[in-house]
Amino acid sequence: MKKRIRTRDYKMSDAKLIQTADNFRSIGNRDLAELAVYNIDAAWITNFENKRDEFSNTPTDVELMGDMMYATQQKNAARNVLLEEIRQMDVRAEFVFGKTDGRYRSFGFEDLSKQKDEALVRTGRRVFRRGTAFLTELGAKGLTVAMLTNLSAVTDDFDDKIDDQDDAVYARDIAVDERIRIGNELYAMLVELAELGKTYWATRNEAKYNDYIIYRNPSEVPPQFETEGEVLPNLVVSTSVSGVSINTVFELNNTNEAILEFYFAQTPTDPTGPNVIVVPPNAQLMVPAVNLGFNEENGFTYLNVKNPSPQMGGYRILWGD
Repeated sequence: MKKRIRTRDYKMSDAKLIQTADNFRSIGNRDLAELAVYNIDAAWITNFENKRDEFSNTPTDVELMGDMMYATQQKNAARNVLLEEIRQMDVRAEFVFGKTDGRYRSFGFEDLSKQKDEALVRTGRRVFRRGTAFLTELGAKGLTVAMLTNLSAVTDDFDDKIDDQDDAVYARDIAVDERIRIGNELYAMLVELAELGKTYWATRNEAKYNDYIIYRNPSEVPPQFETEGEVLPNLVVSTSVSGVSINTVFELNNTNEAILEFYFAQTPTDPTGPNVIVVPPNAQLMVPAVNLGFNEENGFTYLNVKNPSPQMGGYRILWGD
């Protein structure tokens, strides 16, 4: 089950939050004497700097994909091995019993390639049981105990690889949640400094008052949430978009030369989803969450970005209800 990711309090990208924190650190240091009336001192600024550094050092979406991609590749390889073993049983059972025979149908060979991972594990175990039960008959087409033992082993291996992928996805979710938690803490300190700075300078110095305004553009109030990043050639990255509902509208920006595909998926490594939106290079589209395939009930809650081209891709996503 997917870990529910907390919602961001900061309606800006991670990079912009870091940059804004740097700016406020500078003006906070400049105004320490004045802000002392609010107990903003050098120790407070140091804590603010430390929180900024803690946030800056959290892994990005691109970094977090590595372990998940490896686990997914291993799982897919194990799936292919299991499929081949089951098909070897299929051809033997078909020759011995025929496709209309109840004994053949009891194996459940139908639509193997379309079966979801968990269903394929169950099929592997069922084929092992039926193969063992009909070992004498299927032995006429070369089935051996060793083959059945191997089928059981590759089924177990595939089951383990599914767990490994789930663990990698969960670890990524925890890391994203932790990044947002730290970002929220940094943003809370940023807001505190901004409000105190504005309060102090409101009737004293307009220029210094303006220094403490977080969102300078009036059209950004209230701003949308924002995230941005890069997508390596021929890869998928899962964004840290959170707090999405069926009413959420996304502004999808392709910031580079590669064609990008945006879609909600069930896992962060899914190469496609039920509704894929293609955004051309250096283009922008406004798309409701539902049109991207968002479906919380069925688990389509990861907003993935796929770069199917050999060029580096870049994206910027804004969202809000």
